[in-house]
Amino acid sequence: MLLLDRSGNLFATGSVTRAVEPGRVTNQSPAAEVRRAARRTAARGPFARGPFARGPFARGDVVNFGFAPSIDAESLRAGSGPLSLVDDSVLVRWGGGADGQGVSTLDAYLAARVSLLTAG
Repeated sequence: MLLLDRSGNLFATGSVTRAVEPGRVTNQSPAAEVRRAARRTAARGPFARGPFARGPFARGDVVNFGFAPSIDAESLRAGSGPLSLVDDSVLVRWGGGADGQGVSTLDAYLAARVSLLTAG
């Protein structure tokens, strides 16, 4: 997934959660407890650094931990990040499927995301 800041800089997402109280320990799995800890951190923390910092998050805000700059010329040409340049097209890898599954052109990816945001 991609993340765009207010200045137009593009990032690869990290771990995405919502700022909500995490609830009680359920002892389901280590992965579930890691997600629960991320929700707790998002619900309680003011984050003071980084391009997306803005004080305490409101209940329900989407919070992204561990985002990373996505675009540089080398990674774009090598296709080592979520974006790659093939011929004259920028492609977005949004899934881990084989044989080109989970890959689309940047314009198709953005159009799909915008339609999700505006549906309803």
